[in-house]
Amino acid sequence: MKGVIQASRFAHFLYKWHGLNQPQTGSSARERVIDQLQGYGMSYAELEARVLPARIADYEYGELDRLCEVGQLVWQGLERLSSVDGVIALYRPENLPKLAWISGLLPGSRYIALRNLLAEGACDFEQILKALGGFPPQALAVVWDLVWAGEVSNRRLLALQALQAEQVKLRRTRASQRGRRMVWPRQMNRPTGSVGEWFLLAGPKQGFAPQPERDRSMAAQLLQRWGIVGQRCLVREKAPSFSRLEYVFQELESAGEAIGGQFVEQLGPSQYASAAALETLGNVSAEDRAWMLAATDPANPYGCILPWPNVSALQKSPQRVVAARVILRDGRPIGYLSARGNDLTTFNASSTDVNGDAAALVEVLTRSARPGQPTLLRSVDGQEPGRSDLAGLLHDSGFLASRQGYIFRV
Repeated sequence: MKGVIQASRFAHFLYKWHGLNQPQTGSSARERVIDQLQGYGMSYAELEARVLPARIADYEYGELDRLCEVGQLVWQGLERLSSVDGVIALYRPENLPKLAWISGLLPGSRYIALRNLLAEGACDFEQILKALGGFPPQALAVVWDLVWAGEVSNRRLLALQALQAEQVKLRRTRASQRGRRMVWPRQMNRPTGSVGEWFLLAGPKQGFAPQPERDRSMAAQLLQRWGIVGQRCLVREKAPSFSRLEYVFQELESAGEAIGGQFVEQLGPSQYASAAALETLGNVSAEDRAWMLAATDPANPYGCILPWPNVSALQKSPQRVVAARVILRDGRPIGYLSARGNDLTTFNASSTDVNGDAAALVEVLTRSARPGQPTLLRSVDGQEPGRSDLAGLLHDSGFLASRQGYIFRV
């Protein structure tokens, strides 16, 4: 491969590098995906619902919990997003000391008491409650505070699953007006989200690897995740500065494990790639197919490595937020669905549709509908769907006007 490629081609490369063009099945597919995503922070709900199913054709909800239960995975909380969800990172146990990240310890006597308890070994919630005292909800809040600070984890993901299941059940309960609270199985006598064994991720007995080893591991992980690494790739990473990692990349280049150069526009002045990535990049060619993925997916470089296209004053600026989705065609963003899922922003998809972007965009929207889960558009580019440039295409593709907006059912 010669010359510097356009940014859109890099987006197309990531689509193939992450296997989104051909989702695989079986254990090898799972190992490859985990190796690529290791250490990257994403919403747990998004991981289960969109990111993993997009890569693993036979993925089933809850598989991550089973992998944690048998000791093949460890998870770390990085940020609280709501009372039932947060940003987590996955690690293979042997890589946890080399890749996990803790910015600082939370101050407070109850946090210190919990750290001291877990420093002696993993505990269930009953043991934690006995040591901390007080009411169960308050004790559980202390646990989850340290979880989202990255200090404490659980042997399983069942506690986080339980919180999300409880929210869904409560929502259904209110909708059906049955007036009673539904609970997670086997948690009748304990707060939701307390199940499982809790343990300390960092401490005297769980120390991190020396910094040089951590830097080498992080550089190798970045190459595995991005294929081609530049300064812009670190925007969403819990990683040292690129200037510090560059010494490691130069060592990898000297050892023949990385290739330095200028490969992709807007990726940064210094870039490093693996031989496999450059081979994949060289085989990326234009195609008409469009695809949808989570806006926070690392395979979507827009809003992170690459800037979003400009939008009109009527449109809301796209953001990499949980539940939002982006629609790409040949590496170019042609549409964006807001976190609510009903507000569509288009890029260059005009009524004339000279290059076919509008038709491709509508086709992806119809393809995203599932039995019992229709596609609903409340607005298109800041206005009612029936007044937008896509109105005719939407109608011809089977969208029907309703009081809520334009809806497509299968």
